[in-house]
Amino acid sequence: MTVAMGLLLAASLALSAVRRRIVPTFGRVGLGLASGALLYGLTQAGVLLFRAAWPGWESHARALSAWKEGYSAPFLWITLLMIVVAEEAFWRGVIARFASERLGTALGVVAGAALYTLAHAATMNPLLLGAAFGCGLYWGLLAAATDDLTAPIVSHLVWDVMVMFVTPLV
Repeated sequence: MTVAMGLLLAASLALSAVRRRIVPTFGRVGLGLASGALLYGLTQAGVLLFRAAWPGWESHARALSAWKEGYSAPFLWITLLMIVVAEEAFWRGVIARFASERLGTALGVVAGAALYTLAHAATMNPLLLGAAFGCGLYWGLLAAATDDLTAPIVSHLVWDVMVMFVTPLV
C-alpha cells in the first residue's frame, strides 16, 4: 500500500496541472481545518445512526482500524500524509477534474467519488465504501469550489487523524 501510494503520489505530482492546484495559504489551510472538523462532526452523527440502525457496523469499523496495528508511529504518520496527498492529487486533482471538464462540475464530482469508491471495493468493507463515496463527494465539492487542492488535502488529513487516531469510531 505504501509503495503504491508513493508511486501514485509521484505520478500525480509530475503533472504541472496538479502542482499548480496545491497552493497553501492561511485561508486555504484554515478552510481545510474547518471543513475537516465539520466532516468529522458529520461522521460522529453518522455513528449515532449506525448504532441505532446497523448492529454489525462496529465489526467493519474495527477492520478499518486494524491496518495500523504493528507499525511505529513515525511510519504511520508518514504513510498517512503520503496517502492523503496522493489520493487528493489523483482522485480530485486528476480524475474528478478530468470528469468535471467533460461532464460538468456536478457530474464530474459524482463520477470522481464513484471511481474513488470503486478503488476501495477490494476491501469489501461496506463502511469504507460508504465513507469513500461520502468523503469523495465532500472533498470533490471542496476542490471544485476552491479550484485548489490545499483545503481538500488538509480536510482529508484532519478527518483521517481524528477518525483513526484521536477518537476512533470504535
